Amino acid sequence: MFRKKKIDDGDSNEYLSDAATTAVNKKKDQRFGIIKTSIFHYITPIMLLVAFMVTGIVAMNISTLALYFNTSIYLNGLIIFLLAFGMFNAFYNNYLMYRTAKFLKEVQNVSEKDEISSEEIENLHIRMVRKAYYLDTQNMHDVIQAMDKFGTLIFTDMDSRLIKHKMGYRIRLKKSGVGFLAGILVMLGLLGTFLGLLKTIDAVGLAMAAMSDLGGDNVTGEQMTNFISGLSAPLQGMGLAFSSSLFGLSGSLMIGFFNHLCGGAQDSFIENVGRWIDDRIPKFDPKKKKGEKGSKPANDDDLKTWLAGYVYLSLKPISALLHLRIK
Repeated sequence: MFRKKKIDDGDSNEYLSDAATTAVNKKKDQRFGIIKTSIFHYITPIMLLVAFMVTGIVAMNISTLALYFNTSIYLNGLIIFLLAFGMFNAFYNNYLMYRTAKFLKEVQNVSEKDEISSEEIENLHIRMVRKAYYLDTQNMHDVIQAMDKFGTLIFTDMDSRLIKHKMGYRIRLKKSGVGFLAGILVMLGLLGTFLGLLKTIDAVGLAMAAMSDLGGDNVTGEQMTNFISGLSAPLQGMGLAFSSSLFGLSGSLMIGFFNHLCGGAQDSFIENVGRWIDDRIPKFDPKKKKGEKGSKPANDDDLKTWLAGYVYLSLKPISALLHLRIK
């Protein structure tokens, strides 16, 4: 039913179908870090779909929202400004990850060249400062500079831990900043509610004072006008209270939801970059022998990476000792 394919693994011979071979390769890809450079892995289609739906709902109810907005132009204007700022930051944070992924792909392409020039190394340093905010650390600069010495990309255990830690911290910090704006919108909505209630209480007092003037059979038109005006003022105060709560809570809900959607792409990015870095830490097990199940002899590229990593690890403590001696 499936075309069989022969696979030689040491002394044993196994037969797998093409479908099984594809599944094995797919599983192998999932185990190792793969840098995804498509913008839709970071600005996901579900994010764009929800953004378009929200925009459509606002456009269809723009006249009603404008009426609510006019009850307190300054407070509601501040809420809408912070909402737009939070939404922009939620998308921009993921866009920064996209630029970082493009930079890592460029580093990988340079490291795979037979010869790496000093100009390419210098260009990577400059591009990391300008394009890869999340990776702009001294440890990453050291790793790139080591490519000029050894002609390959390698990470030490210390560099790997510090780079991943700093990158994850910066991404979480950006995400928490967006979450902070969501909390601010709730507070502004509550502030508008209390201001509206205070205005309503004052207006009710004035309305009751106007009612005290209404007595007997001789009610003038001016007294009736003052009475009606006194009744409209509490309603305006309630409008301020409910409109600010509407904008504040709705804005907080939108920012929180988009921040959650962005978090999925951020977690995936952190995991992929972490595995990508771990794949480039020199690993060598001298106990492995040819023919053992699941093992294979090292090729020229593996030996080159291991040797470069050994030299790099040896030079770091020597440089530190020389630095202390100079001091």
